[in-house]
Amino acid sequence: MDQISLILRFVNVQYQIEERLLMTSETNDKTEDGFAQKVIKMLEELQLPLTSVRFQCYDTTASMAGAYNGAQAKLSEHLGRTIPYITCMGHKTNLWVEHSCKVSLMINEFFVHCEIYITF
Repeated sequence: MDQISLILRFVNVQYQIEERLLMTSETNDKTEDGFAQKVIKMLEELQLPLTSVRFQCYDTTASMAGAYNGAQAKLSEHLGRTIPYITCMGHKTNLWVEHSCKVSLMINEFFVHCEIYITF
């Protein structure tokens, strides 16, 4: 099952940055436009004004980050204005750790054994 998580980042009254997970939803349409439309639908379900969307943050895949045809471009297109895109550092860090672990035979073997024992 593919899911989308909608997270709100804001500055509170003490001028501290906070994040809240607002909603997760299953998605069947994994196209760039389908993803953008799903984000809009989720915002509307939560009765959040689309005019309040200031930035968008996704992983670095072309389907998400593509400046011309990615979900970020489609969301801007649907909202009729440019919504700046920021790379999700959590996804980037996860990819870095994953690929770094594969370089070390000892670490890679450790995780392979963990996966075997976890599935049983």
